[in-house]
Amino acid sequence: MKNLLKQQKGITLIALVITIIVLLILAGVTISMLSGENGILSRATETRGQNAYSSACEQVRLAYMTVKTEIMTQKVKDSSYNAQTNGENLATLVGKELKGTEWSTPSAPTYNTTSKAIEITYTNSSLKENMVAQNKPKESGKITFQIILQPQDAGLKIDGYEVTGGNSNPTDPDPTPSGAILPAGEYTVGKLVTVGGEEFFVLEDQGSTVKLLAKYCLNRAGTSQINEGSDVYGRRFSKTSYWDDVGVDSWPFDLQTSEMIAKAQQDGDADEGVPNAIIAAQSYGTAKGATEGRLLTFDEAEALDSAGGIMGKILYGQWTISDNLGDIPIEGYLDTWIGYAAYYSTPCSLSGDGEYIGSNYSTESDSIGVRPVLIMAKDSELDSESDRVLMIFKNFQQVSNKQRKQPRRNVSWAGEILLIIFV
Repeated sequence: MKNLLKQQKGITLIALVITIIVLLILAGVTISMLSGENGILSRATETRGQNAYSSACEQVRLAYMTVKTEIMTQKVKDSSYNAQTNGENLATLVGKELKGTEWSTPSAPTYNTTSKAIEITYTNSSLKENMVAQNKPKESGKITFQIILQPQDAGLKIDGYEVTGGNSNPTDPDPTPSGAILPAGEYTVGKLVTVGGEEFFVLEDQGSTVKLLAKYCLNRAGTSQINEGSDVYGRRFSKTSYWDDVGVDSWPFDLQTSEMIAKAQQDGDADEGVPNAIIAAQSYGTAKGATEGRLLTFDEAEALDSAGGIMGKILYGQWTISDNLGDIPIEGYLDTWIGYAAYYSTPCSLSGDGEYIGSNYSTESDSIGVRPVLIMAKDSELDSESDRVLMIFKNFQQVSNKQRKQPRRNVSWAGEILLIIFV
């Protein structure tokens, strides 16, 4: 009997305890790897969120380009087409580009008539604040998109951050930040382009920059263009003929040199709340993001006058409906100041009605308007606005990928104990 008992083998209490400890350690390691801030489940959720973010941005990018294409198509059919008054139709087009069940309800994006924007909200529980990059998304669980409509253009915002061209507030007379650029490409002389919600004629494609002429004269405050008569846009050139004491040797005399601009600033407003014509053009250009804002030079005016044809019509504000350039000036012409002095106390001006460059008015004449020339930089790095948007979304994805590739430490105290036991 004793020999039989000795031959029977079993698990000792110590071995059982060690087995249980090992199992507990393995369970702890598994739980640690699955859960926690850097666990597999958290990383899977983060990956889902990043994919959802990228998918949402891509869909909105396509919807945005659809809107841009539709606006350009309608402009060709009707030069007076206004995207802001067709916001509901454009919102319907956007809705057709959006896929999935996670888009905001109603499924069709809404058009906000106050902000002049097509608004879209993408919701997904996987989206976490600052998940993709700093301040993106701005709020956990959702992303907001706005396709900002201008009269004949559009811009895009994500979570309130401007992604590409577009007026953040189309009713604001000073909507475009300094340093704005035009999309790359060739610009045809005599055609219209939109900058900050207002239209300009192309005078010259200078390669890296484009020279533009405001379609209409500015209001007296110099903040925006208006299509009104000279009784509304007309204003004095300056308070005084501040160039009289400079010692001019020949006429016409350039009033837009750095020295003369400084004297214009010292001269102050032409009237209360009405800036000097030179300063008004300069300030307007700065507000539009131009590298330069000024009045026409004497040589530019003469060149356009000599060119005749449509450029002559543009110079004097005499284009007609048959020219397909949109609304014509109310009076059928524009009387505007030039950045030169014809003589003492006499600035140069253009007579739109008489079609000549004249000097019949003194600084006190209040029937002549300011019509700025802007020099706008082109985007030299990207070929088109669609490329610009695509690159931004690719940058978002690259940041996401970087975060996913970062090494993560998942070994807990339990894992360290297990390593010690096995060693």
